[in-house]
Amino acid sequence: MSLKGEFQQLRPTDLLPMLLRQSGILQASDLEGLGELELWIQEGRLQGLWHRGQPVPLDKAKELMRRFLLVQEGHFAFHPQATPRRGTYLLDWPLTQVLLFGLRATEEVVARRSRLPDPNLVFILTRHPQAVELPLFEQAKPLLQRGASARVLSEALQIPLEEARYVLHKLLTAGVIQPKPPKRPFWRLQR
Repeated sequence: MSLKGEFQQLRPTDLLPMLLRQSGILQASDLEGLGELELWIQEGRLQGLWHRGQPVPLDKAKELMRRFLLVQEGHFAFHPQATPRRGTYLLDWPLTQVLLFGLRATEEVVARRSRLPDPNLVFILTRHPQAVELPLFEQAKPLLQRGASARVLSEALQIPLEEARYVLHKLLTAGVIQPKPPKRPFWRLQR
């Protein structure tokens, strides 16, 4: 069964259950913050993953799949019976486990969505934390030292906007960042 569509209409967490009994390659493109991704699926198992034309090793695959499962924009095409490229790292993950992992990540973002900061609000680093356990903090730190919004982080770090908002929420909750005060206009006094 061939499939084509857009993630605006069919999220990855809704698409993958349709592929539980399929074998082939799922190509995803124009993904917000991710670019291009290929998933090699064989009889209900995620066998391999390619990102921007390169095979993804096991240590990076879990984080990349978490980001993929949160995607809300982009295109997909499933090619049944297609074979993987050479050099693919063998993952052999059950799609049901991948879906549970994705649903947990999605639920966490959705539960916090009302508390997530506005995508355009600029934040600045106020103190250097002793230990922040966010995978993207080190990459975001130089941007936050100058001041950055979720939109800026999303584009610079090539991550989905929702994930950038979530990172800012976690840092704000930890007291590491604060909203950057707006610049006050300079007005001349007239006599």
